[in-house]
Amino acid sequence: QLINPVMPYQNGNQTVRVVLRNFGTATLNSAQLVYSVNGTNQTPFNFSGSLGSGDTALVSIGTFNFQLGTTYEVKAWAQS
Repeated sequence: QLINPVMPYQNGNQTVRVVLRNFGTATLNSAQLVYSVNGTNQTPFNFSGSLGSGDTALVSIGTFNFQLGTTYEVKAWAQS
């Protein structure tokens, strides 16, 4: 779940934050978190930690330089 940034996007570098949730039954120790801006994938973030079944974590996965007057579509997802 994408937490930050939110529309309307502020001008300049913004931290991209997501909520990572473990939907599995085993502890999640690692995941690759990816986000895209306007269909272009950004540098993946490699999460490592200990996230129990059903638990969540707020994770900062990168930054992006937003410009005023530009429309943006930001998406985030996890890959294993």
